[in-house]
Amino acid sequence: DGLFSAVVADVEMSQLMVIAGEVDFLREDATIDNLALYAENADKANIRVQLLKMHVTPTDVCINQTYDDPTWRLVVQDKRFRKALSHATDRPTIIDAVYYGYGEMPVHVPSEYDPGLANDLLDEIGMTERDADGFRLAPDGNPFEVEFLVSQDASDIVPVTELIVENYKEVGVNASFEVVEGALNGERWNANLRKARVLWNHWPELWWGALWDANPGRGWGRLWQMWFADPDTGEEPPEDVKEFMRHRNQSIVVDGAAREAEIAAWKEMMYENLYTIVTVERVPYPLIVNKDLRNVPTDGFAIAANFAMEQMYYDL
Repeated sequence: DGLFSAVVADVEMSQLMVIAGEVDFLREDATIDNLALYAENADKANIRVQLLKMHVTPTDVCINQTYDDPTWRLVVQDKRFRKALSHATDRPTIIDAVYYGYGEMPVHVPSEYDPGLANDLLDEIGMTERDADGFRLAPDGNPFEVEFLVSQDASDIVPVTELIVENYKEVGVNASFEVVEGALNGERWNANLRKARVLWNHWPELWWGALWDANPGRGWGRLWQMWFADPDTGEEPPEDVKEFMRHRNQSIVVDGAAREAEIAAWKEMMYENLYTIVTVERVPYPLIVNKDLRNVPTDGFAIAANFAMEQMYYDL
């Protein structure tokens, strides 16, 4: 006779409620890395799991190129460094270890796992000297570290970040991560105090998702984001970022062949410049529903079920 929505502290609390049989419908906090947990508790919790399509890439890396540190900028604003990080990422292992073999290698960025190439690129940009712990120094001789600030917005974010950090270290790039509450993460970003993040993006799966996250505000240029909003604030971006945003903006307001050309243009620039480093694509989405719930979608994007609940009913 009613619809009840529970507010919980974090994504892990949602999983506990699912296996306790307290949830009849879950999509946002349901993730493929918890598939075994759902299956083990399906009978006790009276739930079933339906694998549908995911409308996002779940765990992309964004490096803040406008963080206020000259050594940091010297390194991360060189696209060869971002390309090195992409080739240092062991995506096959991430797909197997976190996503149970589900998911595909990205086509939107150079994604081949090639630590040799990553090392060559890092040498090429001048990160040849190392500290006492074996980590590469920046070209100016200063220590360098990729520090991720992440929140438990989904249960796959932390384990993926852990593996990425280890991948970076394997090619000599010092890396670490800190898990903070979501509001604090946002506050640090607004103050331009976050160096790197791991989070989902819409644009690889939904071209119009570019409205939300194919822009510096998604994590790769806080001061550039401010400038685009008001040129009297922030910091003027380089020409390639301006061109990228011109193509992105045009793709939203034109149609037909013109739209396809603009989408292709900004996606090509994303591939070339790796403003966002996509980790894995086409990971399926588990939709958790009560076993007695009927008329639940069996194909398409899982998120669509959120907007079609009027079609569902209980068979009791």
